[in-house]
Amino acid sequence: MSLDPRSLVRGLLALALAFVARPAGAHDERFDLPGGLYVGGGVGVEYVNLPEVSAILGPDATSLGHTDDEFLTGSAHVLVGFVDREGLSLPDPVGRNARLELRGRFSRGHSDRTATGTPGGAISFLLVDDSTLADGLLVAGSPRARHETNLRSWEGDLLYRTDIEWVDGLVVSPLLGLTFTRLDLDNNFIIKDGPTNFDGTFNIDDRTNAYYGGLALGGELRARPTRFLEARAGARADLIAATADLEVQQNAFGAFVGQRREKSDHDTDFAARLTTSLGLSLNVGPVALALEGFARWLSYVPIARHPLFTGDRDSHIDGDDMWSAGGMARLSVSFH
Repeated sequence: MSLDPRSLVRGLLALALAFVARPAGAHDERFDLPGGLYVGGGVGVEYVNLPEVSAILGPDATSLGHTDDEFLTGSAHVLVGFVDREGLSLPDPVGRNARLELRGRFSRGHSDRTATGTPGGAISFLLVDDSTLADGLLVAGSPRARHETNLRSWEGDLLYRTDIEWVDGLVVSPLLGLTFTRLDLDNNFIIKDGPTNFDGTFNIDDRTNAYYGGLALGGELRARPTRFLEARAGARADLIAATADLEVQQNAFGAFVGQRREKSDHDTDFAARLTTSLGLSLNVGPVALALEGFARWLSYVPIARHPLFTGDRDSHIDGDDMWSAGGMARLSVSFH
């Protein structure tokens, strides 16, 4: 007797899920999804808490401010999915509404702040590729340091999901899939003095590009008091590998007039990204309007570190973590 590989896979999935799922009761039609294709899109806002970065020394030989590490980003979301309601194309041994989803997200944010030093004092920084040499500027007015940060991210997920009936009006929807993220983080440090602007000759620009890829695991607990209204709570863990590159450009002034300094660095690491979410959706026929709030933590973000004092390491990547929280609104339509 031959063994059907597809039957073996179905059996192993059923055995694994039997340990975490309670036996289903009667079929609850409130959770039925239209079969076939569905698409969606939405917008969101996210509060981001990044590690701060410093690069300029004030007249008292201490850091003259740092980047604004707390700011808002705006985001756009897209979603394309396919529901195999009858279980004919996608394996679904213990649940129903098996579906594949392709999700995309782009977010962008900007922040800036200005710090002012002692009038008549000196602003300085070390050279990014040689921290044994200092570069300074003696100014007659009140020296100012301007810090700008730009954050951009692209995220993509390919997910398998299904619904497992737990108790009346409540289902568990596990997910499993692949995730990819690109994160670009730019900092710009500029020296200013009253009406005089030294943007072109006394500044540091750093750019960090990070790429993440790995496995996504999670699920949602979904409740439907009626067929039209759904509440859900979700949790997700991404286990991802990261690779990052740093490029720094510096226009020097003073004793190093006209010199342009450059420094690069590379880093790799493993990271975890944890997400929790709460949401509500209104479902009217093939149209669903969803509102969701979420919080996320990423264990590894490559941050540019610049030397502030003689003997410090030249500009390099330093791994740190990042917190964020936000909300989104999404409209989706099913075609069946």
